[in-house]
Amino acid sequence: MFTKHFVDELKDVKQDVEKFKEYTIIKKEDEYNNTIVRLNSALVKLAADMVKINEQEVDLDIPVTEYPDIEICKKQLKPYEELWLLIRDQQRYL
Repeated sequence: MFTKHFVDELKDVKQDVEKFKEYTIIKKEDEYNNTIVRLNSALVKLAADMVKINEQEVDLDIPVTEYPDIEICKKQLKPYEELWLLIRDQQRYL
């Protein structure tokens, strides 16, 4: 049950990260930056949950499952985070 919830949550985060390709409205930068904060928090939680899952797998003597999508999402989100923070900072000076 825990693993299914984890996989579903990871799938949702991945979809949300992919949506950033479509985000182009400068007036929504505050909304986009809030979404980035939420996604980064979700990715931190997912990484911690992954460690728990892997520990349980070791305890049960079953192969440890890898979840590369967590790191992939972090890497994909980073440029958008930098862009929208730059836009936020630039908007303050206008």
